[in-house]
Amino acid sequence: MPNTLRKIAEADRVKAEIQAVSERLELMQMTPQNCTALRALKALVQRELPVALDKFYGQVRQNPATRKFFASETDIEHAKGAQAVHWGNISSGNFNHDYAARVRRIGMVHARIGLEPRWYIGGYAIILDHLIKAAIKEHFPKKRLFSDSGMNAAEFGETLGSLSKAVMLDMDLAISVYIDEAEKARLAGQTDATSKEQELVCESFGKAMTRIANKDLTCELAAELPEAYEPLRADFNNAVGTLRQSLQSVAQVTGSIEGAIREISCAADDLSRRTL
Repeated sequence: MPNTLRKIAEADRVKAEIQAVSERLELMQMTPQNCTALRALKALVQRELPVALDKFYGQVRQNPATRKFFASETDIEHAKGAQAVHWGNISSGNFNHDYAARVRRIGMVHARIGLEPRWYIGGYAIILDHLIKAAIKEHFPKKRLFSDSGMNAAEFGETLGSLSKAVMLDMDLAISVYIDEAEKARLAGQTDATSKEQELVCESFGKAMTRIANKDLTCELAAELPEAYEPLRADFNNAVGTLRQSLQSVAQVTGSIEGAIREISCAADDLSRRTL
């Protein structure tokens, strides 16, 4: 049964990922023609991407806020290699489930290490800027617009538009996963904090109740509790104080009664002696 449930959950997750990609493709009007136009840039992307990545990671090294995510140059080279593979997938124009799963893993890694979306977006801006400039330079060398490019203005615009759409799709998916994972972590943190609060409250009240069971009515919860439990602490202290006062009153009344009984007993003894 557990295996069956896991398979059902996995199937539901895959279905949701496919639907999420399909909805975004439809919204941004990313058509099969766009995917074909995007694939026309694949060779250029593969050739120019190392240069673009060098620019990006050069910026990463200079910024302390991003440099901290990489312990060594080996880590940076590993990240560059992973980026190269991913951009190859983007330029292939195959936005299927495998692609969605890869983006999901990227978003989860970013969430785990705390890489904020602004750095991710900044990196894409640097890379996209380089690729667009390289595409323009290749298709329109020496300002001879459209003469040797094999594309007219509309076709070239369609190609660059397709690249931009693919990049926006990729960022959207990865950042959405980042936000989802960050929210899960926040809720998990709240649950953990709540559990610790409850443990503290139970321990505090448990010790106080033990003292009461041992007939110690001087106990009070002196230490502050989490804000949500402060009214309960005040009520408990008031209740213990009221109980203590009530028992003190009972003790006083009992003492008075015992005194009266002793006086009556003494008077009776005295009267008995007189009548003998």
